[in-house]
Parts: sequence; C-alpha cells; structure tokens
Amino acid sequence: MPNNTTLISINSHHDIIAAQTPSWFHFTSGVILLNTTVVSIVSNGFVIFALLLKDRKLQTRTTVYIIAICCLNLLMATFGTPMVVISCFNKLWLFGRSGCTYYGFLMSFGGLASIFLLTMISIDRYIYVVKHNLSKHQSTMPIIITITVCFFMTFGFTISPLLGWNQYTYAGVGTSCAIDLVGEKNNGHSFVLALCAIYFALPVSVMIFAYGSVYAKVLKDSKAKLGYSRRKDVALQRKEFRKKLSMEQELAITVIINICFFLMCYTPYACVLLWKVLSKDAEIDPIVMAIPNMITKIAGVFTPFVFLSKNDVFREHMLNIYPCFRPRNVVHTRESIEQTTMTSVQNIDETTNVRPSNTKQGNNSKQPDDRKF
Repeated sequence: MPNNTTLISINSHHDIIAAQTPSWFHFTSGVILLNTTVVSIVSNGFVIFALLLKDRKLQTRTTVYIIAICCLNLLMATFGTPMVVISCFNKLWLFGRSGCTYYGFLMSFGGLASIFLLTMISIDRYIYVVKHNLSKHQSTMPIIITITVCFFMTFGFTISPLLGWNQYTYAGVGTSCAIDLVGEKNNGHSFVLALCAIYFALPVSVMIFAYGSVYAKVLKDSKAKLGYSRRKDVALQRKEFRKKLSMEQELAITVIINICFFLMCYTPYACVLLWKVLSKDAEIDPIVMAIPNMITKIAGVFTPFVFLSKNDVFREHMLNIYPCFRPRNVVHTRESIEQTTMTSVQNIDETTNVRPSNTKQGNNSKQPDDRKF
C-alpha cells in the first residue's frame, strides 16, 4: 500500500507540473520533437541503407560504428520519442508508470550506448593514425566485438535502476521520463555521479586526448614531409606546402567539430545532473530541466552527418544513391564516380583516418595521396 501511495503521489506531482507548464511550451516541444523524429528516421534510415545494404564497399572500420549509432538513433526515434510527442500535445504523460519505465530505459540505453560508440570512434582514429602498426588488419570483426561490449556495458548500467540503484521516473515538465535526478532514494546520488563520470567526464577526456594526438601526429608528419620536399624545385615545394596546410586546417576543423558537437549535445544535461546532486535543496524550473533532455534527442539527427559529411567518397556515394539531393548545376558521370571509388575507398575511414606517410621514400617512388579530411 505505501508503494502505491508513493507512485500515485509522484504521478500526481508531475501531472500538476505538466498542468502548470505554459501551453506554448508543450506545443513547441511537441512540434520540435515531431520534426526531430521524422528527420531522424529518414536521415538515419538513409545512412543505414547506403552503408549496410546498398554498397558494402563503404563498410569500413569507422562506418561500422556509424551504422551502430544510426541503428540506435533509429530505434529511439521509432519506439521512444513518439511517446513524448504524443504526451506533449496532450500536455500530460499518457503511458502510465510502466510506459515511463520502458521509455526511460530505452532512451537511456540508446543515448549512453551512442556516447560509448562516439568515444570508440575517437580511439579507433587514434589507433589508425598514431599507432598505425596496430591497425594493419582491416577486418571489421574487432569493431563488431567492441560494439557488442559497449552494448553489454551500457545494458548493465541502464538496467540498474530496475534492480534498485536509482529509478526511472517522470522528468522535466511531466511529459517525459528519465532517471531520478533528485536521487534521494535507492542511492540515487551515487548513480548520478557514476553516470557523469563514466558517460561524460571519461568520454570527453578520451576524445580530447585521441583527437589531439591525431592532429599532433599529422602535423609532425607534414613537417617531416615538407623537410624532405626541400630537395625538390621551389614550385613543387610550394604546391606541397599549400596542400599540407590545407590538410592540417581541414583536420583541425574536423577535430573541433567532433569535440564541440559532443560537448554541445551532452554538457547541458551533465550540468543539470551535477546541479541537482550538489545542490540538493535547489529548485530548478521544470522547463530548464526539460530543455537539455530535448537537446540530446535532437543530437540523433546530426550524428551521422557530423562524422561523414567531410568524407568525399561517402558524400559522392550518397548523392549517387539519392540523386534528388544533388545540386542541379553539378553533373557527375558514372565513370567519374567509379574512378573516385577505386582511388579512394580504401581510405574512407573518415576525415581524420590518415596514415602517416613515409618520409624516407626514394625519389622515384610515388604514393597516391588519397587521404580524406
């Protein structure tokens, strides 16, 4: 009986919050999340179709991670976010306590697993560029094993609230569900702190180290290659210098975009978590608590494009598969597309997957520069 009373009181409390929230916020949230759901299903579905079904030549180390992330985004957009959209337009959570637990678990699993996979992409790029001797084997099986381990680790963490460590409850303005940020019961504070440490602080640290090391390695290799080219004529030296400078600038932009994208998506939510833990008696406006949660849902739309947009081969294949998105003033023949694939597909492992070049080559040896940023 006490348990039923507690559940009713929690539900009633968030029903009151939902009723007190301005109608414009419910409507705006519903419209934003509805558009996010549609775009996420379409965009992630397109990427999965292109990478997994249409052209298997595009399945490389990094794109396997991207496929897994897109599958998670598609899962959440199809079976999770519509529940919030319906509740927003009705200004009330409509799926009961069981639906709240289901939604909280599904979205937590998808979001946290995606964070792990984004971190593993940075590690894979670090190994590919900095520790390239370890990545001679191009088999995707180690990547699949890594993804499976990430899923099992995340499953173990997200199922903990169902086993008594924290709980899934109503969140924000009462039209969504998540882990209990207040955490006054079931050692909730320790769960929130572990969540911030494992799924925010650790990934950020790993990404900064990995991408920073990648940039430093490419910069060092570029300087070494430039020193070797000084024995050549001045015109060729200037051409190689401009090429190296352009590559370094592109890489720096890619690194900054990847890190900033992660920070923009998950820093607001992490700040809310820490705020609730460190300021137990602080009252946070439900709208303020709802916005970071909404941002993490919007992130699923842009994830595949952030990591694949600067890859020329992937972009060309996407435009070939979906010609309706190709600008009218740009015409590419089938032969040119096939030639681009033949010369570049081996280096499709993203914009920063650049093998350091061998500066000790002989004068007569030529190595095609297929590196993509």
